[in-house]
Amino acid sequence: MFAQDWTIQDQDDSSFVLERCAGINDFLANMTDQFDFTPSAAVVETAPLQDARLAAATFAVADLYVSATGRDSNPGTYDKPLATITRAVALSDPGDVVSVRGGTYNAIANIWKGGTKDNPLTIQAQAGETVILDGRGLASNKDLVSITASYVTFEGFEVRNATRSGISVYAAHDVTISNNEVENSKRNGIWIGGWKEGQSYNQVVENNVVHDNVLENSAKNGRRLGARDRH
Repeated sequence: MFAQDWTIQDQDDSSFVLERCAGINDFLANMTDQFDFTPSAAVVETAPLQDARLAAATFAVADLYVSATGRDSNPGTYDKPLATITRAVALSDPGDVVSVRGGTYNAIANIWKGGTKDNPLTIQAQAGETVILDGRGLASNKDLVSITASYVTFEGFEVRNATRSGISVYAAHDVTISNNEVENSKRNGIWIGGWKEGQSYNQVVENNVVHDNVLENSAKNGRRLGARDRH
């Protein structure tokens, strides 16, 4: 038995607290027949332990983290996140979940490495946070999110101002694109296709909001194509 606070209650319901008595074991051995001993309070976890368990419960699904304040030289943990999706993909293994924290990212996301049928690679915006991928000022004629690997899920992002397509899938299969908003792309909001390298098939595109894209036509025709559509 450890020395800690105990409430000692006698038969007349009067009570007192014995505080951290060094000789409590001997005392209790002599008083067992006269008193009922119960802990005065449950042991409470320390704040750091509670915080650690909360973090584990909230973020256990992710294997790699990306943050607008991260560095690509980091290992990709929650405390030391990466800076780009492209670097996270390079470090990923089949079945991994890449969680991107809230913020604005001004870099191309090159998803060139995927998963397997039973263990797809998932790239997702952190739940409850707004993640914006913004192509403003990047090299011309580049897809902002380029998926060239199979068994990939990409979900939960705002993709805007691409200098070519917002999200493209090229010569890949079994890709899921869901719950994204894609706007103000120079060409297509979401484009899927293939050519000599192979065909694209078995794709799922669902619950995306795609609007105000194909901006290159607005300059030609004096109007903007790509009205607000839901897929």
